[in-house]
Amino acid sequence: MKELLENRTDKRKFCTVTFDYTFSRVNDESGLESSNAKGVSSNISKGGLGFYTSMGLEAGQPITIYHNRIFDHPVSAEVRWCVKQSDSLFKIGVCFN
Repeated sequence: MKELLENRTDKRKFCTVTFDYTFSRVNDESGLESSNAKGVSSNISKGGLGFYTSMGLEAGQPITIYHNRIFDHPVSAEVRWCVKQSDSLFKIGVCFN
């Protein structure tokens, strides 16, 4: 597997919490549709979040993260990278907007 370049400037905190997130997908029938999913965090910093989830997302895709113990409001983020770990597990890195 190709190694990702380290562009992080903020220190990471390693934490494991389950959270909800929403994202939009293109639906053949009606165009754009909103979808909900769950993620499990692996680390967090001022600038972003690393997490695991059961579905792959595209780099550049916007998502909204919901977790009232981490954030006091929904947080907008952008997918920076997504690496398939197995058939039903993806590791994703996002930066906060």
